[in-house]
Amino acid sequence: MDEVNKGDRNGVGIVALITTYNEEAHIREAIESVLWADEIRVVDSYSTDKTVEYARQYPGVRVIQHAYENAAAQKNWALDSIDAPWVLILDADERITPELRDEILHTVQSTHTADAYWIGRKNYAWGKPLRFLWRTDKVVRLFRPQRCRYQQLSVHAEIDTRGLRVGRLRHRMLHYTLWDWARYLEKLRRYAYWGALDRYRRGKRSTLWSICLKPIARLIKHLLIEGGILDGKRGVILSLTMAWTVFMRSVFLYEMHLRAKDTFHS
Repeated sequence: MDEVNKGDRNGVGIVALITTYNEEAHIREAIESVLWADEIRVVDSYSTDKTVEYARQYPGVRVIQHAYENAAAQKNWALDSIDAPWVLILDADERITPELRDEILHTVQSTHTADAYWIGRKNYAWGKPLRFLWRTDKVVRLFRPQRCRYQQLSVHAEIDTRGLRVGRLRHRMLHYTLWDWARYLEKLRRYAYWGALDRYRRGKRSTLWSICLKPIARLIKHLLIEGGILDGKRGVILSLTMAWTVFMRSVFLYEMHLRAKDTFHS
């Protein structure tokens, strides 16, 4: 590991930022995929497993612990202390390939750079790539930290790109989105609740459409329009799961309004 840890620093001013919570199964590979960055910061939400221990095995990796509110708030908090020209955001279950690394380095050294860049993701389920489902998945992960912040949302927040020059990189990162079924379901339950909370704060309400028909529409989108069925059992399972997540979000939203009404009349 000593030889790997020497890295290949490029001096172009890139901070790789990895957010974690109980990611002992992923953190080492995530770090090793960005050892070429000028600095690596792991922002941990007080993991109870060996995430922090494993991260600290890499010389030069800075580990910071901060209480978790939501993904956007955590990343925005970390961005406030970065004064480098560029930041590359990475979740622990994502990997930067050598091809993407070279493209990133070439891009930030170009004289015609944008303020932020979309990066596509190649998604994996149970260790195998999905060829059809989520093939257009992309996220803004390379950007100038002085100009970019995440939207104030509880879940699925993206960089606010209004007024910015935004480009797109050609190569994709690897995203190991599903390793453990039970853990994945728990994550989606949290996402459904947070999504309902965002809608509740905007005054949205559940309707018969959102409870009954929207999950079916989501199933058709993932299974047939995106071609999830062509990914076999994994694609079918994930398509059904996404539809179930939409249903859960609508029920959570319905329940939030019920509780607010009961509180008001109590």
